[in-house]
Amino acid sequence: MMQNCRIDNVFRPAVGKWKPNILLNLSERPLRISELEDRLPDAHPRVLKRQMRSLEADGLVQKKTYTETPPKVEYSLTEYGEALAAILDELIKSATEHDILRKYDKAAENPNKRIR
Repeated sequence: MMQNCRIDNVFRPAVGKWKPNILLNLSERPLRISELEDRLPDAHPRVLKRQMRSLEADGLVQKKTYTETPPKVEYSLTEYGEALAAILDELIKSATEHDILRKYDKAAENPNKRIR
């Protein structure tokens, strides 16, 4: 077992309950935080904001503030964020092709049953 697994370090900035969803949503177009909250209604706004700050600190997301009243702030992906979002999208496509997602969707319907 490798003690310092490089793949862990590659995905570490995108690990978090809502981070992959944030990245995939931002891969479509720049969004305001309120638009992200609308797209991810199960995410608590405070958690979304915290994860956005973390993604920004890790260089995956950039924030643009417009000088207008009221202030307008949009978030978009950096080049690194776009690359990672593309990898996440490919993982979803592969899981769909191999019928993996259905297994976990069924588990969500019946949370007391163990996934094997």
